[in-house]
Amino acid sequence: MLEDVFMERIVRRKKDAMFYLKVAMVIATAFLLAITLSWIVLAISVLSFLLPLLLAGCGYGAWWVITSLDLEFEYIVTNGEIDIDSITHRRKRKRVFSGRSKDFEIMARLDSDEFRESARMMEKDRRAKNIKILDCSAVPGRAANWYFIANYKSNRLLVVFDPDERMLVNLKRFSPSKVKYNPLIHG
Repeated sequence: MLEDVFMERIVRRKKDAMFYLKVAMVIATAFLLAITLSWIVLAISVLSFLLPLLLAGCGYGAWWVITSLDLEFEYIVTNGEIDIDSITHRRKRKRVFSGRSKDFEIMARLDSDEFRESARMMEKDRRAKNIKILDCSAVPGRAANWYFIANYKSNRLLVVFDPDERMLVNLKRFSPSKVKYNPLIHG
C-alpha cells in the first residue's frame, strides 16, 4: 500500500526590473493625481477642506497597488494531486490551479526538448486563444522551471512553476509516462 504524501512549498516572486518600473509608474501616477486633485480642489474654495482627505486617498491607493504586486505562490502536492495558490502580500489567497498529475498532457522542464515541441504545437493554440499561460514561478523565464499542460475550469492551461525534488518524485510516481522527471538528469 502506498503511503499518503503531503508536501507544500511557498515561493516568492523575485523582484525584477519590471517590478520596479511598475512601482515607479504607480508612484508617478499617484503624484500626478494628487497634484491634479489639489489644483481642482483649491480652485473651488468650497471644497478645500477635502484636500487632506484626497491626498491621503492618493497615498493609500498607491500603497494598495504597490503591495498588490508582491506575489507568492504556494504549491501543495498530495498523492499526485497539485494545488497552486496565489498569495498577494499575505492578505489575499486565491486558488489558481488544482488537478491530478495523471490528467496532465505533459510535464517537463522549460529547457527540455519536450517543451520546445509543446511550444511549436501551442503557438497556433495561443493565436486561436485556446490556451492560457499561467506563470507561478519565483523567477519567470528561468530554464530550470517546470511546466505542465492541463485543463482547469474549462480552460486549457500551460502552468509554469518551480517545484522541489520531492514534489517531482511524487508527481512522477502517480503519472510516470507524462511527468518527464529523471533524478539522474534533473537531480
